[in-house]
Amino acid sequence: MPASTFGCLHPPVYAFPGRDARFITKLGLAKFVEDAAQMKKEDALRYLSETRSLYGSYHNHKETSAWAGIVLFGALIPQSVSYLGGPTVACGLKSIETISVLLLFTLAVLYVQQQFKLRRTAANLVAACFALSAEILIMKDEEVSVTDFTLEPSVDKNTQPPDFLPKPLRDRANKLDGFGSGPRKRLEFVGYFVLIASVVLALVRIWWPSDA
Repeated sequence: MPASTFGCLHPPVYAFPGRDARFITKLGLAKFVEDAAQMKKEDALRYLSETRSLYGSYHNHKETSAWAGIVLFGALIPQSVSYLGGPTVACGLKSIETISVLLLFTLAVLYVQQQFKLRRTAANLVAACFALSAEILIMKDEEVSVTDFTLEPSVDKNTQPPDFLPKPLRDRANKLDGFGSGPRKRLEFVGYFVLIASVVLALVRIWWPSDA
C-alpha cells in the first residue's frame, strides 16, 4: 500500500525469468532490454496482473479516504460553530465564525478532490491492465517483446514516480480516461453536495440561530 495519502504510487516488484532471477523495479525495467528473447506472454500477463492488483487496492483506498473525508468534514463543519447566536452577539464574532467555516470547507474540498483524482487515475490503470491482458492473451510468445514495456517519464510527477509505467499501459489508461465516468461523476456530485449542505447548515446556525 502507498505510504501516505498524497504520496507516490509504488510499483510491484517483478522478475523476468533468468539464470540470476534479476528483479525488475521502477528503475530497472529499461536496463533489461537485452532479455527480450526470454520474455514470454505469461511474463507480460503476470506483470499486468500484479500492476492491476496494486492499483485495484489503491483505488479502494482512495475511495474509502474520499468518503471518510466527506463524512468527517460534513459532521465537523456544522459542529464548529459556537452556537452563541442571538441579537446580543457581536457581528464581528459571527464574521470570524463564518470565515472559519469557509476555510474548513475549502480544506475539505481540496482533500476530497485529491482523493477522487487519485482514485480516477487508479481506475484508468486497472481498466488498461484488463484491456491489455485481453489483447496479449490472443498473441503468440514471439509477438510479445520486453521493449513494449520500456518505461517512459510521466507527465504527472505528483501522482507517480517519473519512471514507472510502460508506454502502452500509460497510453491505454489515458485513452480510457472519461469513458464510463457518468456514475463516478454523479457520486462525486453527491459528496460535494453533502459538504455544501454542511456549510449552509453551519451558516444558518451562525446568522439565524434558533431561539430555543
